[in-house]
Amino acid sequence: EHPFTMASQSWRCSLCDYALNPYDVLNCDMCGESNQPSPSAENQISPSSPQAHSGSTGARSQHSRTRVEVEPQLPHGDKCGYDVEIFVDQNRVSDHICSICQCVFNEPMCIGCDMGHVFCKQCLDEFFKDNESKPCPLDQQLVQKTNVTPIKYVERLINSLQVVCPLQYQQTAVSNDSNGNDDVKVNIDCQWRGSLCDMHTHTREQCGLFVLQCSFCGVEEQRRHIGKHIDMCDERPIPCPLHCSESIKQRLMDAHIDDECIANQLLAMGFPDNYVKRAIKVYKKNYGQLNSRSVEVVTEIIIRLQEKDQSKRKIKNNNSDEPEQTIPGNKKEDENSEKQDKISVAYAMKEAGNKLFKEDKFQLALQEYEKAVSVISNIDETKEIINLRCALANNLALVSHKMKNWSDVVLWCQCALANDDKNLKAYFRWSEALLMTKEYEQAIQVLYRGKQVVSDSSRLDQQMQRINSIKRKRPRDDDDDDG
Repeated sequence: EHPFTMASQSWRCSLCDYALNPYDVLNCDMCGESNQPSPSAENQISPSSPQAHSGSTGARSQHSRTRVEVEPQLPHGDKCGYDVEIFVDQNRVSDHICSICQCVFNEPMCIGCDMGHVFCKQCLDEFFKDNESKPCPLDQQLVQKTNVTPIKYVERLINSLQVVCPLQYQQTAVSNDSNGNDDVKVNIDCQWRGSLCDMHTHTREQCGLFVLQCSFCGVEEQRRHIGKHIDMCDERPIPCPLHCSESIKQRLMDAHIDDECIANQLLAMGFPDNYVKRAIKVYKKNYGQLNSRSVEVVTEIIIRLQEKDQSKRKIKNNNSDEPEQTIPGNKKEDENSEKQDKISVAYAMKEAGNKLFKEDKFQLALQEYEKAVSVISNIDETKEIINLRCALANNLALVSHKMKNWSDVVLWCQCALANDDKNLKAYFRWSEALLMTKEYEQAIQVLYRGKQVVSDSSRLDQQMQRINSIKRKRPRDDDDDDG
């Protein structure tokens, strides 16, 4: 058996000190197997010298008979491979050590020299970072980055080896030793053991020692502690305990309840908790998120819910002699309940819009009326729904008139007449919008149409006289406008 030694984590021939291929350490390409090591230390020749790398037999006979230890030129000290200590059988990986990072190969790559030296892929990437043509770190032979090739069979071999969880060597705990001294490092044990190819899945998806980042505050905690941290995290949004359906950061919850919580304001008014929760649920389902103006709307919803429940109780008391027949989960009853909730919301929005209109907040009133219309847009037409739609359309026409949006006035008057063709206010406001746009003939036609269906047309007659008077006074202006 050919003698060899280990120098600086690389195999070298003990006879000529020539760098050996770590996967063929029994054969030295330089001196052959017949040479024997000598204890003499004279005439030492470096493996990087021309004589040491000569291919002739005469050159080999001139070699020193003593091993010369030469430190390999390592480009950096960062660890790119796997620590030896994580492998169960460390003897099996002793032949697969990268001479740069001095760890077990991670994606082993042959550098392309004659001796076939192998290093980690990341180590070679860093090695060739500043120059793509450099001498090999072990035998100083000039190599090119383009000649680097992967060694797949070695990678498969390493990936099949048994390892323990690597995180147990990275985590430390503070405890007291027998003398009471602090900061004593103690390994935290993880019982996992498996193949190297499964190690990343274990650490990232299963191991309790893996560090995760809180998605709310950004603090890093181990997986086994992250759940407790999230429960206590001040930045985590939590539902309001008063059931206002708002999610507030834990650190802001007290301020929310004192200053902003609509449910707290309604409870302070004396409304029962169950009605507050029901009204807020109905509001959010049909209206959207709560805001500063929601208190009035939710208040109206609560009042209508109370009135509806009272009427149900009266009917039940009047029919107390008859057996009560209820079907759990009755689809028709659920639909009727949902319909009543939407009607309650629409009425509440209408009342809120009326209050805003009285305060001359026309834009906000317009928004309330429009949302009320959208809430009842898909409900089956009944007399109550028709009357409500007509009232909302008239209110929208009035607000649009205050805002001088004449085309919107015409549109909403037409909507009101579509629900009630005898609505006096709709005919009057329609003609008023046409008057403001100087469409006198159309305005008169609208008034004639209204007079035919409205029972008391005195107001329409006065409007017609007014339009005719204005038309007679401004004939020249109208002609100029037409031109």
